[in-house]
Amino acid sequence: GPTAAGVNVTVERAITVPVVFDCLQVLSQTVGGLPGGMFERFEDGSKKPQPGHPLALVLTDPNPEMTSSEFFGQMIWDLASEGDSFSEIVAGRFGPISELHRLVPNRMTVERLTDRSRRYKYIDETGKTVYYTADQIWHIRALPLSTAGLRGTSRIEIGREEIGPALALRDFSSRFF
Repeated sequence: GPTAAGVNVTVERAITVPVVFDCLQVLSQTVGGLPGGMFERFEDGSKKPQPGHPLALVLTDPNPEMTSSEFFGQMIWDLASEGDSFSEIVAGRFGPISELHRLVPNRMTVERLTDRSRRYKYIDETGKTVYYTADQIWHIRALPLSTAGLRGTSRIEIGREEIGPALALRDFSSRFF
């Protein structure tokens, strides 16, 4: 529903407010640019990089369409804006996890089944419904979790009453001038 300022705040509308867009961009580009990798930890607390580990190879080249920086930056953008990041896990040459493909968060529904497992219902870009099991999805949730614990919380949803006046003021001034 509308905020106290009388406007609906969606992720799509909120990112048209420059400060919201800039915050998401700084977060996503900063985290996307951080180095990462796989490490073996020893009993004495020391660790050694494992650049040849299959997961290290996936994390440095998650899929043919995205660089590691783009993938992790998009993941952070999704977490901050939508509250959740979803990636399809694809098996292949590196084993059970060979590629990670981003799935658009607002097209995903998470369901709890009677056996307490999760099922993911995704509407792809053609409108087709695709179902995934929990072992086919890498799902990261932004805290705090929803009441059911199935979804994370969008920072835009948390700040909707602060974003609403910015949208209302912009809309009013655009009409006025």
